[in-house]
This record gives sequence, C-alpha cells and structure tokens, in this order.
Amino acid sequence: MKKRYIITVLLIVFAVAINIGLILRQPDCSSETVRVEVDIASSDNLSAQLFYTQDKYYSETQSITADYTADSNANTLSFDIPADSKWFRFDPAREGGVKLAINGIRLVYNGAVISEYSVDDAELSELESSGNGKLVTNSEDAYMVFAIDSTAVMNAVQTHVQKTQLIMSIIECVVIDLIILLVLFKWTAVTPIPKEIWYNRKLTLNLAKNDFKNRFSGSYLGTVWAFVQPVVTILLFWFVFEKGLHAGPQGLRNGIPVPFVLWLTSGLVPWFFFQDALISGTNTLYEYAFLVKKVVFNIGILPAVKVISNLFVHVAFVGFMFILYILMGLYPTVYSVQVIYYSIAMICFVTGLVYLTSAFCVFFKDLAQIISILMQVFMWSTPIMWNINAIGLKGPLLYLFKLNPMFYIVQGYRDSMIDCVWFFEKSDLTVYFWAVTILLFVFGTTMFRKLKIHFADVL
Repeated sequence: MKKRYIITVLLIVFAVAINIGLILRQPDCSSETVRVEVDIASSDNLSAQLFYTQDKYYSETQSITADYTADSNANTLSFDIPADSKWFRFDPAREGGVKLAINGIRLVYNGAVISEYSVDDAELSELESSGNGKLVTNSEDAYMVFAIDSTAVMNAVQTHVQKTQLIMSIIECVVIDLIILLVLFKWTAVTPIPKEIWYNRKLTLNLAKNDFKNRFSGSYLGTVWAFVQPVVTILLFWFVFEKGLHAGPQGLRNGIPVPFVLWLTSGLVPWFFFQDALISGTNTLYEYAFLVKKVVFNIGILPAVKVISNLFVHVAFVGFMFILYILMGLYPTVYSVQVIYYSIAMICFVTGLVYLTSAFCVFFKDLAQIISILMQVFMWSTPIMWNINAIGLKGPLLYLFKLNPMFYIVQGYRDSMIDCVWFFEKSDLTVYFWAVTILLFVFGTTMFRKLKIHFADVL
C-alpha cells in the first residue's frame, strides 16, 4: 500500500504541474493568418497576385494568386497571409492597358477589420491613377505596395489567441485530470500486464530475440532480409515521387532546403515499425498457440514479445535515418533527441492496440486480414508520402487527419529531424495522443485479461 500512496502523490503533483504549465503558457501566434480583401471592378478578366513579406523582398514562394471574372457577381478578392507580415504588394493584372477600379482594401482578422487602405496610400509602380480608385496598368508588372500596421495586427491576434488558448488549456487540463483519475481508480486493471512483462523481462527479451531470428531462419542472408525490404521500399518511393513525379524539397531547416528523400525517410521509419508490430502482434497468439495451451506459461507477455521483436529493426532504421541525414549535410540538432520520446510514445500506443487486436483475433481470425488492408488505407491517409502543410488543409478536414494518432508520431519525427519543434509546443496534440493511448492501453489489456481464460479452448 505504501507504493500505491507514493504513486498517487506523484500523479497528483504531476497533474498540478501540468495544469499550471498549460494555463500559464504563452500564446502561440506563429500559425495565425490575416486576410487581405480587395474590392475590385473591371471589364476585363484579371489574374491578380498578392505578395507578402517582412523585409520588402518579394518572391514567388511568398505569394498568392486569385482570378477575377468580369461577368461574375463576386467583386472581392481574398488573400490569407501570415500575421507577422510587414508589407504586402498587390499586382492587379499581368498585362498592360487593363482598366480597373479599386473600391476598397481591408486587412481582416477573425471577421473584424483591422486596417483599411486606399489607392492613395499605396506606393504605385507602372500604374496610372485617375482618382476615386480608378487605375490603368502600364506594364505586365504593375503593382501597389502597402505597409501593415504590425502593432494593431499582433494586438488583435494575441487577444483572440489568448482567449482560444485559455479555453483549450481548460479542456486539456480536464482531460489530463480525468485520465489520471481513471488510472488511480482502475489501478488494478492498468498494472497487471506491465507487471507481468517486468517480472518476466528476461524471458520476454529472449523470446523477442528468438522471434526475430526465427522469422528468417533457413535463408542465406538471415536477419539481413529484415532491413532489405524497408530500404527497397524507401528507394522505390523516392524514385517514384522525386524522379517520376518531380517532388521537390519539402520545407527548410535553417534556410537549407530539405531533400525529399530525407523528408520521406523520417515519415516511413516510424510507420514501418507501427505496421509490422501491429500486423505481427495481432497474430501472435496463433503463432505461439503451443505456449498458450501450456497451463504454467504466462501468455500475458506474448503480445509484448512481438512489439520488442520489431523494435530491433526500428532501432537500426533510426540509426540509418541519422546516417542518411548526416551524409546529405543535415546534421542532428538538440531537437533530434525527441526521436527517443516519439519512439516510446509509439511503443506505448501500438502495445495497447496489439493486446486488443490479438485477443479479438482468437475469436475472429479474419481480423488479421482486415488490419492488413486497413494498414494500406491508413498509410496513405497519414501524411507520410504527401505534405499536409503544402496543400493548405484547414478546418474540419485538417482536424479529421489529426485524429489519427500516427499523425502525431510521423509529424513528431519530422519536427525532431527537420522543423526543430519541441513536442510540448504542440500541447493539444500531445494531450490528445496520450489520452487515446492510455484509454486504449487500459481497454486493450483489460479485454486481454478477461478473454485469456478462453484462448486455449478456442485455439
């Protein structure tokens, strides 16, 4: 009982510390955008472009295009730009001699107008103004430049983000507290499986080693085959996407473009482990049926055996990933240490899932085939081969993708190796992932323990 009291006190202290940290965290405005709205009228169809910048240096990578149709009832062009922009340049048309009228320009955030501009406020280039917002383009590069009131924008953004973040912090605190209460009240349901694994750790590790070796026993190359297939898969996807479909660098790290093969590898490495551990773990009770039928054998360790067996390959591939990054000039940073955290998080998630699927698979053998098919679906719905940041997903669709727990893991590996973002900077996703993982582990291990008395009879 003394241990139980100590653990209870530690959990309460942990909950209080997390709650305080979430409530007092600084607002994150880095991903916020403001909208530039331009009321325009012309007798010609126009292809307009808006550039945004912090230093008056304009590039195509920091621009947005919008088309204006002369016979359309819509006469407002909208452009969403980062909230920390200092200037924006509006190119109304891509040809000379176009007559148009600018009836108003507004900077809007969260439905409220922050600033309003007129043509007279702009720095005009290759444009003739005849007053009342009427303009004529003199060249293909006609534009007008406006300065943004950064103070007004950031005040509006921070006020909104603080309110939203406070609500999210309260929700996250409630979720964390409920999970800790669940662990405390369901302590007898949470601890048996971890205890069995710990008390039989030597046996578990030996079985995992034998399982890894036996998968390739009788072949000339032996365990080398465990590494050949993932490497070939990475090379195949790299060739198809970068060479065949001309996928370019994905993002920057310290101003250096990240080659597609590095970006791809950091997504595939965790997925290979998750996929192999789940598929092989689901079948573990059938594979070790001779042990399940032994009265004296502790079958509670068998799903963990499969997870650890696949972990050997994962550790090797994490090393391969680091070597590949170094060879291509992107050296590890302090953020790269987070790969350990995300690996542990993934192990916890897949372990709870394997205990659940392996128990159900005994009574419904088709579950193994269903999971194999679902893995193909989830591989493409998880942003592994495609960049979710590049396609501009927003709103409910973006949240739908984030509901997939492997989204957190895959993005976490890329945050560690490429984007240099700490896991606690994404507190909402972190809380959601661990809430799902803990609930899944409690449910999965509970169902396993309740059903295991029937395993030997069914098998």
